[in-house]
Amino acid sequence: MPVKRLKCLLLILIFAGVAAPAFAQNIPSPARWNWTCKKLAENKYELVFHLELKKGYHIFADDDTHGIKRKKGNTIMVPSFKFDNTGEFELEGTVSSKGILETKKMKHLGLVNLYTYKVLYVQNLKTKPGTRVSGSFTYQICTDEEAMEPITERFGMVIK
Repeated sequence: MPVKRLKCLLLILIFAGVAAPAFAQNIPSPARWNWTCKKLAENKYELVFHLELKKGYHIFADDDTHGIKRKKGNTIMVPSFKFDNTGEFELEGTVSSKGILETKKMKHLGLVNLYTYKVLYVQNLKTKPGTRVSGSFTYQICTDEEAMEPITERFGMVIK
């Protein structure tokens, strides 16, 4: 009898080890991204990356633009955007962020600037209609207790 129970237990453990990663992949991300393009003038466009976060999550803002200094030795990761250089468009300036900025004191970081719920990242560029713009962005979202691993995602759109 104990051998049958051991076999049964072993099968359950094997199934749990194989099935658990499959179930874990179905957990929805607390971050939802999409991107759009808006025409500003002839051959001038605004790319807008929309980020919506689930309640309890935040993303750090670029401290250098908001005057908050972190404790020495502690770093935070702010979103970064890279555009594939195809020679078919010219970036104007850098990516800017728009959202409700909060300043919060965090245990290991000191004062930090962050966004909760929604934030927009905007990049202006010059190009012609029909141009494909692609690249990637890297970001890290956190709760008050822990930071998730940084994530890099690809994006692409055709300018209309």
